[in-house]
Amino acid sequence: TDSDGPVLSGNSINLTCYDINLGEVSVTASEGAMPYEYSWYEIGQTESSVDSLGEGNYKVFVTDSLGCKSTTIIIISSPPKLSVEISSSVVPTSDSTFESNAMAITQGGTPPYYYLWLPDSQITEAISNFGFESQEVIITDNNGCLNRRQIYSSRGSNIACAGTNPLYT
Repeated sequence: TDSDGPVLSGNSINLTCYDINLGEVSVTASEGAMPYEYSWYEIGQTESSVDSLGEGNYKVFVTDSLGCKSTTIIIISSPPKLSVEISSSVVPTSDSTFESNAMAITQGGTPPYYYLWLPDSQITEAISNFGFESQEVIITDNNGCLNRRQIYSSRGSNIACAGTNPLYT
């Protein structure tokens, strides 16, 4: 805040999900001579508050009716991107069948994480014995942000096999 300009107080509403532009910034001016004029640098807005913003630093200039100016920067933050990778394997069993296993490795977002595997409706981080059908996992973080991944299990050259049995490698 400049010494002769209005006194500024800034507020922000941070993002709850990565890369979803629902952030807000606002500034309240006091002292100085009313009315105030607002100018948000690089976004061209002229109101005391702006919404539908992404993560970043937002600079606002406030000028009172006597031409005295102040500026402040308001920050909108975001949680890290919710990401998921699938670790999976198909393991031959002793009776010439196969056991499929998969685990969702989740990072970012806002823990804790909630899992839903489809079509089996399992709600754990890892699943097993799901045969050779495809599986989709939907991960929801504590803020309701979503990510999903799908895996396909089939007999063939892309199977990750455990052990050294040459019949299954």
